Amino acid sequence: MTDLQRYLDRTPVESDVTARSPASTGIPREFIVWAYRLFLDREPENAQVVERFAHDLRTTGQVRRAFLSCEEYRERNSADTSPAPVAARGAGKAMRVERINDPARLAEFFMHVQQTWASVGKTEPHWSVLSTDRFRQTNLPAHLQEFIDSGRTEVDKLFQVLAGRNIHLNAKATCLEYGCGVGRVTRWLAERFRKVHAFDISLPHLSIAREYLETAGVGNVEFSPLASISELERLPAVDFFYCIIVLQHNPPPVIEHTLSRLARALRPGGVGMFQVPTFRAGYTFAVEPYLKSLRAPGARRDIEMHVLPIDRVHRVIFEAGCVPLDVIADAWAGPDQSSSTFLIQRPGA
Repeated sequence: MTDLQRYLDRTPVESDVTARSPASTGIPREFIVWAYRLFLDREPENAQVVERFAHDLRTTGQVRRAFLSCEEYRERNSADTSPAPVAARGAGKAMRVERINDPARLAEFFMHVQQTWASVGKTEPHWSVLSTDRFRQTNLPAHLQEFIDSGRTEVDKLFQVLAGRNIHLNAKATCLEYGCGVGRVTRWLAERFRKVHAFDISLPHLSIAREYLETAGVGNVEFSPLASISELERLPAVDFFYCIIVLQHNPPPVIEHTLSRLARALRPGGVGMFQVPTFRAGYTFAVEPYLKSLRAPGARRDIEMHVLPIDRVHRVIFEAGCVPLDVIADAWAGPDQSSSTFLIQRPGA
């Protein structure tokens, strides 16, 4: 009897807040297969094991707990293969990230982020995308081509990652880019997809992006501003979504809500790539103190950096009906925190 089978034998199927499968009779078999790959780095023992887990595990929370609590998972993760970076980042300092499900507070958080980015979009739009002094307005003319070329490089890397994982998008595929900024990546996504839906919360950024792509002769991009968090409910259905160095500038509740809506926008078989920091030693997010800081007289609107713990990222993925295909360590968030790029898919044709 395996560790996972013992978990099922001793754990009753309870009702909890995680999402049930559409028929409420169990978890889709694809979820179980990908849980094996994600948590244990191997394929399931046989089809009968998958069948049993798919029947007995009724929620994504139970899948997560089953694999995280099994001895095989603990043994595989007991020794860190690169302990120095983890220790340097203060692995012993726990994070505390409060969750909320309050539309009014989510709306206020979103509005704060929107106003911050609209402000920086008027003064330093390119620097706000890639924060190096070369891309400040005073230095931009000498480095604009480098900025433009960096977008092409990112899209080339994206398709190398997809090809390396045997993911091939057809010529009719559509793309949703969340946080398109000034169009740095948008232009090159437009060369790979039949249509790109480019969203941003900052009108100044979108204005620059439209002008840039119009000048470049790109006509298959539809730009859309997001005036409120409620507009995330109307994202178009697409075959692929892309969201890199964007979510990290939002408070954790907004990251979760946005990621959930992006994942739900994927068509069956659709794939998404997004990046988010998942660990910073001692990081804390508490709702009421954060709100108090936003409402304080003379509160500054600086670009913020936030973290969403990796278990919360996985929870959002599963609850949106998607599965993780890969988790890739990246350096987008700087040296003081761990950041990952996630590749996910909605099971289907």
